[in-house]
Amino acid sequence: PPQENSIVAWQAAVQQAKIELEKERIRGMMLELEKEGVAAEQWKKFNELLASAKLDSVLELQRQNVDRINLKRQEYQEGQVGKELNVLHTQYQQLVDKVHRLKCAVSNLKGEIASHPSSTANS
Repeated sequence: PPQENSIVAWQAAVQQAKIELEKERIRGMMLELEKEGVAAEQWKKFNELLASAKLDSVLELQRQNVDRINLKRQEYQEGQVGKELNVLHTQYQQLVDKVHRLKCAVSNLKGEIASHPSSTANS
């Protein structure tokens, strides 16, 4: 146990103890496999099989599949969704322009009303 009374030191000590325990557990398993002999040979053959397997070609095929899926997704996003976004952007710009023109018209009408003498005042 740590000499310090800090939580961090104790947590580090516990973590180190867990690591040591796992090492010993694996060491025990390896000793059991060595006793059996056959299991060790099977393990070695399995590792040789993995080493000799052409995993690179499988990995490359998987990468190509992922790239193809990503390309389809990108084309969809840029194609259909992009067109829809452009249409919505154009509609938004038209509405902003319409609001601006209406504000100008209202301002002009207010100016005309303010500059003309009231016709109701003469009646």
